[in-house]
Amino acid sequence: MRLSDVSDYPFLVNLREFLERQGLPQDLEDLMGSRYIDLGFRRALEDIKGEVSQLEGEDYSEKILGFYIALILISMTGDRRIFRRFAELETERVLIRLKEKPADEIISLFLSLGYRVEKAREGELCVAINIDRSTYEVRQKCYAYKIPISDYLRISTASSLDEPELILANRPVSKGYVYIETKDILAKICSNIVRIKIESMLKPLTPYERTKPYVEKIVEEAEKILGLASRGRQESEKQPTKERYSWVEKVISRGLPDGRKRFILYVLTPYMATILGLDEDEALRMAREFLDNSCRNYGACGKVYDTWIRSAFRGAKNKGIKPARLEKLDEELRKSIEDILSRET
Repeated sequence: MRLSDVSDYPFLVNLREFLERQGLPQDLEDLMGSRYIDLGFRRALEDIKGEVSQLEGEDYSEKILGFYIALILISMTGDRRIFRRFAELETERVLIRLKEKPADEIISLFLSLGYRVEKAREGELCVAINIDRSTYEVRQKCYAYKIPISDYLRISTASSLDEPELILANRPVSKGYVYIETKDILAKICSNIVRIKIESMLKPLTPYERTKPYVEKIVEEAEKILGLASRGRQESEKQPTKERYSWVEKVISRGLPDGRKRFILYVLTPYMATILGLDEDEALRMAREFLDNSCRNYGACGKVYDTWIRSAFRGAKNKGIKPARLEKLDEELRKSIEDILSRET
């Protein structure tokens, strides 16, 4: 199965390979100086404002470049709340499309994102839901799709499927599969994976001179919509401190093979609380990003409970604890982090 139009899912496209095929500048600064910057800027503003259009009139290349230039401009804000807003609205774009597409399209997107899903055979799993009082016949609900339980657990770990209908305990499980009844629910699960994928692509970037007016306008709109004004005024004061802890962002984006809980306790939760000034829900999502990257890149997938992360974050915030410096960490954790940082390009 193939996706009908990959420009509907630009996060799947390798930007450098795409630019090479299209004969466009592969240097990001040159790309941001091209005519396409206005396309990406418009898309970024739409996402900040919650104006999710279907990009009518844009061709294949414009959809992909619009997404990536918007992603770069959003990354240049350096604000994770703006990152989150962008990821959520880009995910909403995808969900709207998926609900209009046939089930095969959703299954193809699952596969492209590295997860398996299958169509169930007709009548493979049906459960009684009530009795028709007029005929005394048992009414049944049959399930049309199934996801291997190992993949469903990976999805749950990566994206925190916390809606009641998506929690594993509320899903029928049989012979190693989690069953899904409708295409819309399947699309909703898929959109959770898409959101995590897009969030993982957003890393703080330094604006170029050419992009500064665009970034400033995005932040200005975000302040109106998301209430970031006070944070925006403080950002320049915090910048030197944030730069001092830039290595933390690199570890978040790569994950760790060992020492995840120690990193969360001594570095990540204090960093989120006292350096970034995140609220508790934002901090939990960021910690989940780190854990997902640790699982995906190093197979470190052991359960770390949300309640423990929240407790560590509250403790750091209430006591004003600063993140531990790299040289102050225990030798095992420090060497593990130094090994990750040495491989950063």
